[in-house]
Amino acid sequence: MRVRVGPTDDLRLALSRVLTPHPLLLDEVHHFTRVTQTFRIQGQDGLFELEYEGTNVAGQPSYCFREAVAGDSPIDLHDLNISVHDPTDGSALAWSALVDEPYLKIIEIRFRRPVLSGESFRLAWSCTWRSTFTRPRDYVFFLAGHRRRGVDALRGRLVLSRPPAFFEGISYDGRRLMTSASQPTATLAHDGTCVLVWDIDRVPAKSVPIIDFERTDHGNAAT
Repeated sequence: MRVRVGPTDDLRLALSRVLTPHPLLLDEVHHFTRVTQTFRIQGQDGLFELEYEGTNVAGQPSYCFREAVAGDSPIDLHDLNISVHDPTDGSALAWSALVDEPYLKIIEIRFRRPVLSGESFRLAWSCTWRSTFTRPRDYVFFLAGHRRRGVDALRGRLVLSRPPAFFEGISYDGRRLMTSASQPTATLAHDGTCVLVWDIDRVPAKSVPIIDFERTDHGNAAT
């Protein structure tokens, strides 16, 4: 890996909020076989879509699941338009906010029925964080360190209205930014959008995967 030198400009506000996992997020119950996180950027707004597949590896039933989302601009919880559902049948799942700070939200999602020890589960949720992508040079990141029972596979997706001028997969361990051994790949969709896909196996618990990128749709992004 190449160690990135110079100012850590990638270390923006949202990332700094979650580098030390919040105690409410520490998960000793669920092992994750696959996590898919999609960031769709439209102008300055970001649509976040997250889906989780896993198994209860604890010796008792699991009733809920917790996750965090952070942004570089303040937002009210109501304006996030959070939607939570079970991907197997599309049914809505109940949720509540445990932390509602201007730049950080932690939500608790209730399973439709308790997930017994050894049983698998799937759930998905989405939200819209407005005015959080204001720079041509920006980043998205994928958290896994609070998943103490591990994440087998993570698929990170970044959808941009136009192909970026630059993108790179990097990792941050709390001290250094390093170029990752594996890198995202870019494809053009039928609607003209550019989709960056980054598949990561056995996500390291002590590093944060980050996609650093430079946008070309400057007419929609603040300069």
